[in-house]
Amino acid sequence: YMKKKTLTIAIALVLVVALAVGATYAYLTAKTDEVKNTFVVGALGNSNLTLKEHVVSYDKATGKYTESAETTSRGQNYIVQPGVNIPKDPTVTLSNLDVNTGAYVFVGVKGTATETFAWHVDDTVWTQVMKDGNQVTKDGYKIYALKAGVVTATAADNSTSWNVLKAGTDGTEITVSNNFALAESQTADSLNIDVIAFACQSAGFADATAAFTACFLGA
Repeated sequence: YMKKKTLTIAIALVLVVALAVGATYAYLTAKTDEVKNTFVVGALGNSNLTLKEHVVSYDKATGKYTESAETTSRGQNYIVQPGVNIPKDPTVTLSNLDVNTGAYVFVGVKGTATETFAWHVDDTVWTQVMKDGNQVTKDGYKIYALKAGVVTATAADNSTSWNVLKAGTDGTEITVSNNFALAESQTADSLNIDVIAFACQSAGFADATAAFTACFLGA
């Protein structure tokens, strides 16, 4: 009797061990597809912005200047004579702007127009950048922003140009009257029109003033 009981227990233990070794458990799991995020830095640099004007040639007999098809980004010297208007067409061009980047465009103009030496920044294109009731200046340049506001590209190779000065009866020019004379505060070498152009990203700024202040005045 005792031998039979012992044998039964031994068989039962063997069966339990075999069940434990051969058991398989399936864990409950879930997994999503991978989400990849790519960040590309917007493009806006010096190569996108140019400031050029047509090269002029001088005729000693008439005292007149004539524009050629060639353009230059360097300044030109002029001889001013009463009653002879001078062609002058500084032009800002923004090209190859990234299609995902918006920009504010500005010009700075330095010089003094008078009744006898008349020229005007084109107020149909540009508006004064104002802060605290005064026009913003940088290094003596009075700053203007595009009236159109933010410039955006519709294609990677787009190109947009804007004249700086208002056109006269014979095109974009300086009008020199018959009674031309230097103002009391002017000298022959201070009769100048200097132009510079700027561009700054529009993203992150409430308006053109905020953009110019942060990007070019360091404030």
